Amino acid sequence: MENLVVRETNMNLKEMGRDELKIIYNAINNPTYRVGDMINQVIDMSMVHIAPIDVVDSETGETVTLPKTVIIDTQGESYSCVSKGIYNALNNIIDIFGEPSPENVISVKVVQKTGGKFNKFLTLEIA
Repeated sequence: MENLVVRETNMNLKEMGRDELKIIYNAINNPTYRVGDMINQVIDMSMVHIAPIDVVDSETGETVTLPKTVIIDTQGESYSCVSKGIYNALNNIIDIFGEPSPENVISVKVVQKTGGKFNKFLTLEIA
């Protein structure tokens, strides 16, 4: 498995109030749901946090860098995953629609696709 150069989100924390910071911290530290539990459901993204994490590849034993993504919805609920599919979809969404924010809510549907050799992966569609 190759290392991934992870694009981190650009949330300007210095401009946020204490209530927003509390929501972000709690979402990152203790997310409400797993993204994988939301297949075929819509999430109204108001914030997203992407950060690199190091994990050990179970097949090779080597340490690799993967993206940990936390999506925060308009109600303050959070959805977490370590998924290249979700990461790639979010990169495309951010490039096209801009970064989600309370002023730029982006509704997405979590979908599961099947790739080569019956590998399943998660991605996002615009709802």
